[in-house]
Amino acid sequence: MRKIKPLREKPLFGDYIVIAAVVLAAALSFLLTLPGNKAGNTVNITSPGGVSVRSLFEDAEFCVEGADGIVMTVVIEDGSVFAADSGCPDRLCVNKGKIDRPGETIVCLPGHIIISIGGEKEGGDYDCVAG
Repeated sequence: MRKIKPLREKPLFGDYIVIAAVVLAAALSFLLTLPGNKAGNTVNITSPGGVSVRSLFEDAEFCVEGADGIVMTVVIEDGSVFAADSGCPDRLCVNKGKIDRPGETIVCLPGHIIISIGGEKEGGDYDCVAG
């Protein structure tokens, strides 16, 4: 039986250029997709009652009424926001903890309440408008 001989034994200089280009492209795409570390400036609260926007830098404690009579206590302090208490059965929104960066959210599914941090854009940080 005849052995198959490889085409070449050692990598050529061009092979190293291709490998370097692939590694560079992967590194650039990774760096471009990292979330920014810029602090947000607004807290967007969406509930069945509507949408409200509050400043992230004004300390406050208030209640948000959700669906099925679920009430969530929201606290804004020291540049972060968290759900202090909620009447929902699973309390995942309370266990989420504090959020302070644009794009982070706290969601209460049974209450249909969404709390998110808005970025530097005025009026919230929206990716697109559908409708």
